[in-house]
Amino acid sequence: MVVRSLNGADDYANSDKKDVELMIADLMMQLSGLSSLKEGDLSIGYNSEQLERMASRIYEKYGENEQNKGYKVLNIGVSFEQ
Repeated sequence: MVVRSLNGADDYANSDKKDVELMIADLMMQLSGLSSLKEGDLSIGYNSEQLERMASRIYEKYGENEQNKGYKVLNIGVSFEQ
């Protein structure tokens, strides 16, 4: 959220739609890289290809190219570049 200049505690208006949607696309790209988890009866998994396609549509909508799709996770001290 920090990379997109968003704060989870703030209220957002329609004028912030671009930043919010791009942040959602960044999160989709992060989720697409996670493996599935299974523990007992609990199973959590993501369709990586579908998440990447949905994120790509958002990036294309706002003219972000492949180079600008990198994301950074700043809140836990880990940085990722795609």
